[in-house]
Amino acid sequence: MTRKLHITARQVTAICRGAEKAGFIPEIILDGVVVRLVPQMASQASHHDDLVEPSVPWPGPELNYRENHVLKKLIVAAGEMLPASTIAYAGPATVNALVKHGFVELEKGIQTFDRSQCIRATQDGIAFVQRYEAHRRQHFYL
Repeated sequence: MTRKLHITARQVTAICRGAEKAGFIPEIILDGVVVRLVPQMASQASHHDDLVEPSVPWPGPELNYRENHVLKKLIVAAGEMLPASTIAYAGPATVNALVKHGFVELEKGIQTFDRSQCIRATQDGIAFVQRYEAHRRQHFYL
């Protein structure tokens, strides 16, 4: 983990030992993420696959690394127009793909993208990132 949790290692150990003595598998919810702590003997059992929830695929469009990076930079700008030349990875293919999805808009009156133009995130683009981040928090991937 790269961030500090709201629970100490001592508390996790106490929960695990208490649950093991009672014959249960502890389940801890941290910031909306469910963490199941399975005892070593149970993890080797054949029913281990029943304990693991299947991953839930993202139902929306998949953005590549460049599209995701550009969209997040535009969202940080809070709806302001930014020159595309100041955003890393904001090339024609990337911006045109985001425009096609409706996540980014060009300057008014501009039909084709040029690297010197200004762009901004649309309300659909902002909502998309919020839905995507909520999905990732709810369906934690290892």
